Amino acid sequence: IGLEGVKNWGARFAGRVWKSVFEELLKIKEPTDWERPEGIVYADVCPESGLLPSPYCPEIKREIFIRGFEPKIECPIHRSEYVELPVCIDSGLLATECTPKDRIEMRKFVKGEEPTEYDDTYSCDFDVLIFPSGKVKIGTRVVVNIKFKNEAGEMVKIFVDGEEKATLPKEHPVFSVTFEEEGEHELIFKLMDKEGNEISHIRRRVEVMGE
Repeated sequence: IGLEGVKNWGARFAGRVWKSVFEELLKIKEPTDWERPEGIVYADVCPESGLLPSPYCPEIKREIFIRGFEPKIECPIHRSEYVELPVCIDSGLLATECTPKDRIEMRKFVKGEEPTEYDDTYSCDFDVLIFPSGKVKIGTRVVVNIKFKNEAGEMVKIFVDGEEKATLPKEHPVFSVTFEEEGEHELIFKLMDKEGNEISHIRRRVEVMGE
């Protein structure tokens, strides 16, 4: 069957043999439909959910089921009342042009329950690097580095839990803070021009845990 001398072992070799065998068999006998056992039924389903297709399912597939076990519920994924929107993974809010591509994902929402606020975790005008970030222990010194990208930015005002803590000029863009209380703490960084007007802001959160 044309596989003489092929050096191979395992299922891959057997698969090639059976492929060749059935290709030859199909030349002798035309394929026919199988004899369906009693109690077996066909049903159209949505390939993504495995449930009955709604009018909004982009694809429909015919599947075989034991009678009584075929799907009875309509697909909840593809419905007219659902909307799909790009959101920032970090905040769950609507992504903006400043949200990095690797921090954006498409999510489905029921209409009326989708986020309406835009993410402010990132800015096109400056970057905030926090170390360590995410979850830290009480008493850990958290260091913040500011990277200016907009030439109009002259300083950054820093607010911790709503209280202004520092104003950093672009010449000295480093700040540190130590949290002494457990819980989630909010840091807001406001980029200001030389007249003291806000250009944009970044909001970050740090979760502080006990020892």
